Amino acid sequence: MAGCENFLYDAIKKELECSLCQEQFTETNQPKVLVCQHTFCKSCLQRWLRQQIAGKGLSCPNCRVQTECPNNNIDRLPSNLAHKRLGDILKAHGDSDKGLNLKSKEQNVCKRHEVLIKFYCEPCEICICSECAITDHRDPIDHNIMSLEDGAKKQRGIIQSSLRDIEENSFLLKNHFESLSERKAKYNNSIDKVAEEVHSVTEGIINVLRQQEEMMTEKLAKEKSLYDEAIKNELSKLVEKLRLMYKSTRHGREVLQTNDVRKMLDVKHQLDGTIAERFQNSTPLLRYPEFKYSLNTLPPDFRLGVLHVTFTEPYFSVGTGQGLSESIQGEVSYFTVTTKDSGGKTTYSEIDNVTVEITSVEQGTKNIPALVKDLKDGRYCVSYTPRAVGDFKISIKIKGRYNKWKSLSVGCSPKTEASFQQISCQQYIAIDVILPSYWIPQPKNVRGGELTVHLVELDPVNNAQEYQEVQNHAQKTCHSKIMILRISRVQNPALYRTYAMRKKKMDELKGSNEKRLFLGIPGSKCQQINETGFCVFQNKNAPTDMYGNGLYFVKDALHPAQSSFSPPDSDGHRYMYLSRVLVGEYTVGRQGMVTPPKKNQSDSKESFDCVVNQIPDPNIFVIFYEGQFYPEYLITFS
Repeated sequence: MAGCENFLYDAIKKELECSLCQEQFTETNQPKVLVCQHTFCKSCLQRWLRQQIAGKGLSCPNCRVQTECPNNNIDRLPSNLAHKRLGDILKAHGDSDKGLNLKSKEQNVCKRHEVLIKFYCEPCEICICSECAITDHRDPIDHNIMSLEDGAKKQRGIIQSSLRDIEENSFLLKNHFESLSERKAKYNNSIDKVAEEVHSVTEGIINVLRQQEEMMTEKLAKEKSLYDEAIKNELSKLVEKLRLMYKSTRHGREVLQTNDVRKMLDVKHQLDGTIAERFQNSTPLLRYPEFKYSLNTLPPDFRLGVLHVTFTEPYFSVGTGQGLSESIQGEVSYFTVTTKDSGGKTTYSEIDNVTVEITSVEQGTKNIPALVKDLKDGRYCVSYTPRAVGDFKISIKIKGRYNKWKSLSVGCSPKTEASFQQISCQQYIAIDVILPSYWIPQPKNVRGGELTVHLVELDPVNNAQEYQEVQNHAQKTCHSKIMILRISRVQNPALYRTYAMRKKKMDELKGSNEKRLFLGIPGSKCQQINETGFCVFQNKNAPTDMYGNGLYFVKDALHPAQSSFSPPDSDGHRYMYLSRVLVGEYTVGRQGMVTPPKKNQSDSKESFDCVVNQIPDPNIFVIFYEGQFYPEYLITFS
């Protein structure tokens, strides 16, 4: 029964609320009824009347029926007596929750109008009262007003989404913290281990030197004890001889003081005998050795030790080449492993220890041995020869850790006459290709070797024909939408030789179909691309999941000239490449492709060379293999 009374009480209370401000009618804010029988509070109708055209009456806020309002005085409109009577009944039975209502009002009162806050404006993100809704938030285009409950649901969803993002970011940060802590421990352990090795080697060398010192000191002590006594005896004999000679000399001088001939003759014979006796064999034999210590000459390859430092990150290191996607039975397949640091820049160290494992997926088929050739520049040429047809997995390890792929699947097809003619790794890297005649000589570094890359800025006057050709190629699709500031020719002999060799092979088989295409890039990536090609670059703004996971080249310059693909740098300059691209034979790509598809799914002998967005007249060409493109010109524009 109590529940029914509460329900009835709440229903009556709701009925006695103005549908505009949702506040209850009071003695001062009476319910006024219009000719359409819609009832509103006096305050809302006064605000509504001020917004009406003078002399045309009062339109109903709900149905727009006009009601005459004498002298524009809302007090002249009739009051709704039924509502007033229900209000008296509600007042008589509703005193019990008066304190609660007062408390609620104190907490939710508009400071500007001193009425209860009833609504939420979504664009303004503010809670408002009914007067605010009518005066300041009336325009439905700029304002979306809803109840506080709906506003709470909206904010709840936003906060929950933010909390999920924070939780995800916290998870990523936690993983990063743990990874960094692990790296710190490995870093400190590496330093401690090397310091211990240096100390051990140094102590070993010091021990060898100390042993040498003890051996030499002991030998010298024996030599000294052997000859020291003999020298001492010889010196005693000489002292005795000197004493006797001194005695004979003194006696002779005394006899000379006399004139006694006989004594003189005796002294003479005595002195002659003394001289003959004393000087016979008196000269010592000089058989006493002398000593000198000399250092043995060290071998040419002797080194005390070298400290090696590596910044290579196995996760960011990459493998490129056709040998990672397909191979032919009995023929050598190649691919290149490039070691990189955490910033994606090619790096090299003698201690990176790149290893490759090629394991068979099928039972009974032997694994394939892989030969890794260190090119001493951060690249490792890997070659292998599959002896059986089937599927294999290629795993690349650097410093004992896998790169980001962990393993790649590669299929081995039977040998056919249409197979590529294989060449050696050394031939592939250093093939004799004639560089373009319009290139200038490559500058030398301080050691006399050629620079890896040389950027030649084209002069519009001295290089007028070349400059005009590139400019026209870019502007024929962009018209006047871009202003070219600078055109630079990229001279990278190593990249060009790789591209030329790829073109030669494709031309001999089915045609390379060379095109000049554009690719927009951020300015921060230009130096890396000039040095190592596009293999280090991934445009995150490109739709890489639409036609395949490769490099997206386009025929017209308007697409890469968009700011999303070539964002401006601090000077407002933007960049794109005009590249030579070997598109060969192509088909329409699809999401998730990592290599071009087979021409015939039932026969895996031949594959397409790239994929496109549409056939005929494609505009987007997706390239998957290194060597099928060369960044020929860097265009700086605004």
